Amino acid sequence: MKSKEAKMLFHGKDKLNCAQAVLRTFQAEFGISDQEIGSAANAGGGRAEGGACGALHASRILLNDPVIQQRVDRDFVIMERDQPPHPEHVVYICKKKDGTA
Repeated sequence: MKSKEAKMLFHGKDKLNCAQAVLRTFQAEFGISDQEIGSAANAGGGRAEGGACGALHASRILLNDPVIQQRVDRDFVIMERDQPPHPEHVVYICKKKDGTA
C-alpha cells in the first residue's frame, strides 16, 4: 500500500519530509527524478507554496488533472498551526474532513 510506503519513508532512516516521501513513493510510476525529490526539501512542514502541507504539494506535482486535484484538496483540512513559522502561514493537515487519517 502506497500510504504505508510513504509513511515509512517519512519516518525512515533517510529523514525525508512529507513532500519528498510522497514523491519517492510514486517516483517510478511518474518518472520523478532524484533531483526533483531533493528539491522538495524546501516544501515540507507547511513551507510549500501558500503554506501548504508538503504531502499536498507533492500531490499537486503528481496530479496533472485539476478536477482530481480539487477532490484531493477538499480532503485536506485547512488549519493554522499553534506557532506558525510566519503569522500568515496556513497548513493543510493530512486528515480527511471526516476525521479519518
